[in-house]
Amino acid sequence: MATVILEKGNIITDENINENLEGVVGYLYNTKNIEMVNDKQFNNIHKDIIIKNKDMIFLRIPILDNGEKRVINGVIDHEKFIINYENEMLLEFLEEKISLHKKINKYNLCLFIFQYFSYVYNEELLSIEEIVDDLFQGAVYNGEIDNKEILEIKKSVSLIKRFTTYYKSMITYLDDEFSNIDSYSKALLVLDNTLSLVENIESSIFSCIDVYNSELSNKMNKTMQLLTIITVLSLPLTIVSGIFGMNFQSMPLLKDSYGFTLTIILTLGLIVFEIMYFKRNKYF
Repeated sequence: MATVILEKGNIITDENINENLEGVVGYLYNTKNIEMVNDKQFNNIHKDIIIKNKDMIFLRIPILDNGEKRVINGVIDHEKFIINYENEMLLEFLEEKISLHKKINKYNLCLFIFQYFSYVYNEELLSIEEIVDDLFQGAVYNGEIDNKEILEIKKSVSLIKRFTTYYKSMITYLDDEFSNIDSYSKALLVLDNTLSLVENIESSIFSCIDVYNSELSNKMNKTMQLLTIITVLSLPLTIVSGIFGMNFQSMPLLKDSYGFTLTIILTLGLIVFEIMYFKRNKYF
């Protein structure tokens, strides 16, 4: 299945395309063999944009497709823009964008493709933003956070940021071809909006982590405070038992029939005094 786009805005999708059509500015064809990219492979604009001459430019455009890194290939030749990527959502997007123009050319179509991926990323970012908000609430109210989920979100957002920034670099690199096109500034604006959304989500992620760490620190401080109070409350008993364990010949209260009772009363009195002191100073 392939799609032909005419300069007057007509979009024709068919298995058998008439090669003699006039005014063709773009070909889109669907292939299941879109190249997958290794996670450690980096993009190089000098390899991904090859300018043979003014009428023959080869493009390799990295995309994020269902969480996987892929590369689609495009060609800007003398009259048209050809790309090995096609789906129903893309066609609906192009139909909407093309309807706003009386005529389009190959450069318009190429810029529309970059805008399309930016809009796709925006939708994904908005759904991610809702997930981050839920994680933020969990960190605030429950003091819990899913570190694995945060890591996956951070990875997805970073990839979107990298690809969107790379799209801007590709468009800027082809400034001589795109600068006179009315969609040029619009495409850059759309990409900037995506990057702004990415920055907002990254800020929310870092805030979520900070809140979680703060709650974790508070819990640890409360635990240490409780252990300290227990240690201090038991200190009088430790001191008394240590004194009477010295086995001196003349120990007060050692042979007194009320010695044990007086010792317990004295110890409890010290504990009560400590509790009152802690409460007055708001230690608990």
